[in-house]
Amino acid sequence: MYKKNIIYWIFLSYAFSNALQRVDVEDISSNRILSATQDSSGFIWIGTDEGLNRFDGFSNKIYRSNIFNEKTISGNRIWITHIDKQNTLWVATDRGLCYYNKDFDEFHRINTGSKPLHVLEEEEEIFFTTSNNGVFKVSKKKQRINKLSI
Repeated sequence: MYKKNIIYWIFLSYAFSNALQRVDVEDISSNRILSATQDSSGFIWIGTDEGLNRFDGFSNKIYRSNIFNEKTISGNRIWITHIDKQNTLWVATDRGLCYYNKDFDEFHRINTGSKPLHVLEEEEEIFFTTSNNGVFKVSKKKQRINKLSI
C-alpha cells in the first residue's frame, strides 16, 4: 500500500509539473505584496507598495498612478483590493479609493481625503473607513459618495 501511494504521488507530481508556471519577481511591480484577489474573469489582482498588477496566468500588466491622468489609480501603495458582487474591482491606495472600469481599462478615483483602511460591501453600497476622515458610503451606481456622521 505504501509503495502504491508513493508511485501515485510521483505520477501526480510529474503530471502537474508542466501545468505550473513560475512568475519571476521582476514581472511584478514590487516583491512587497500588500493585497491580492481574483475576479470572475480569472485575473489575479496583486496590490504592492509600487503599483497594482493584473496577472492573467501568463503575463502581468502593471497599473501605476499618474498625477496628470485622472483615469489611473489614485496612489501606488495598494492596501486593499476588493471584488464586489457585480465583479467590479475596488482599490484602496495610500491616496484614496478607486474602482476599475474593465470596458475602458481605466480607473475612476473617489477622493476620500485620506487612506482607506477597510472596505465592506452591503447590498448596493460600498462602505469604507479612512485613517483621518471617518466612514464613507459609495452608491453602487458609483455616482454618489456620502460621509457618514457617527
